[in-house]
Amino acid sequence: MKHTVLFSASGTRENRGWRRSDERGSALAWSMAVVMILLIIVTAVLSLSMNYANRSFTNNARQQAYYTAKSAVDLLAEKIGANNPDLTPTADHPLIEVTELRFDSGMGTCTAQIERLSEDRIRIAANAVYAGEEYLLTLSLTREEGRWVKYRYMYDGESTPTDAGDTTTGTASATTTTTTEPTTATTVKPSGALSGTVGDEINEKRPGNDKKEYRDTRAYNEGDFVYLVGDDGELTWYRAISDIPGGNYWGPTDTGNYLWKRITTAYDPVSVYLPGDIIQTDDGKYYRALVKAFASWPPPTAGVWEEVTYTIDPSGNVIWQRA
Repeated sequence: MKHTVLFSASGTRENRGWRRSDERGSALAWSMAVVMILLIIVTAVLSLSMNYANRSFTNNARQQAYYTAKSAVDLLAEKIGANNPDLTPTADHPLIEVTELRFDSGMGTCTAQIERLSEDRIRIAANAVYAGEEYLLTLSLTREEGRWVKYRYMYDGESTPTDAGDTTTGTASATTTTTTEPTTATTVKPSGALSGTVGDEINEKRPGNDKKEYRDTRAYNEGDFVYLVGDDGELTWYRAISDIPGGNYWGPTDTGNYLWKRITTAYDPVSVYLPGDIIQTDDGKYYRALVKAFASWPPPTAGVWEEVTYTIDPSGNVIWQRA
């Protein structure tokens, strides 16, 4: 085997074969380091992707469970409102168990309880399960002019509301958290908001859906309440009309937002309103949304809003009807 040995001008010997071997070893070490770094990066990306996919799957499953539970309580409320005797609890039979509600296979399964709380109050609690995720939704009904009508929803995780006439603590289990409002702000609630208007929704705020001051990095669920603090220290409340992921999404006051509703009876052109929401315009008239109403469809846009008026019965209940 031929081995070349050279002498430099200074008289030192240079071994080219050795230097090439050293260079190949150094290149191999650098290659292995790069491969290890790439493996670490790929592993981290895959782990984050899997976590995100799992969270998305869980959120989607829980959202579907909510929609199934919402469909169940609304369906049962409709049948009770039609005076269906099989689904209307009485003093002799105050609790009705609905062991099977039939939905499409893609909606999961659901059971429900219908409970008589008083002569004029019924509570429907539906527990839906989809892909291992559960959602418990409760709807209270009240009797008005001989008919059962919707009174209040209670979302999963909320404390049980103390409804007038309730004689039980309800069927929903909940954890109550203690929070403190900022000492520099004054909590402002709509004063004298008529029952059934958007402003009256502040009475649905509970520890489970009261998320305090709005933060754009935080995720919110449909029905959550948040507030913004004004320059005068007063709080303006808003409510999420859909589930909102955290980060880089429209805030409550952003023009063109499709996610928040301001909790005041006065019409707000930045808000989005849901079917059934009742607001008041500057001319003093009341309008009820017929469909999901965006800022581009202000009242009295035909097909989007209908004018309504109200009367107050001898018991002090507000009764809404078309104008």
